[in-house]
Parts: sequence; C-alpha cells; structure tokens
Amino acid sequence: MQVYWVQNAISLKEEHYNNSVRIAMKSVINRLLEIHNEKVISQINTETPCFDNKNFPTRPHFVKSARLADKDRNSLHESWNKL
Repeated sequence: MQVYWVQNAISLKEEHYNNSVRIAMKSVINRLLEIHNEKVISQINTETPCFDNKNFPTRPHFVKSARLADKDRNSLHESWNKL
C-alpha cells in the first residue's frame, strides 16, 4: 500500500516539475518575441520610409526582414504548440 502512495507522490512531483518547466519555457519564448518585436519596431522607426508615392515597397531589406520575422514567429509558435 505504501508503495502505491510513494509512486503516486513521485508521479505528481514529476508532473508538477514538467509543468513548471513548460511554463518557464513559454515565458522565455514570449520574452524573446517581445525583444525581437521591439528591435524590429525600432529599426522601422529609425529607417527612412520604405514606400514611395505609389505605396509600393522600395526597400528590399525591409521586405526581407519582415519575411524573416514572420518565419521566426511561425517557428516559435510551432515550438510553443508542441509543448
């Protein structure tokens, strides 16, 4: 009978530990996304406008960084959903 309770206690502690790690990892991912977004916004604010009079993107660097940001965000969201 005691073996059952000891095994149950160990199982609950392992589950609690795993949940704590999962929460910590999600917090880190959220903070990394915030930092990345802040850098992108700062970069956009310091650059000259990337659109000409016809509202057409004229700066390939901006388009490339936007694509990379989307790719990074999608990758992090996929990792998040696997947790």
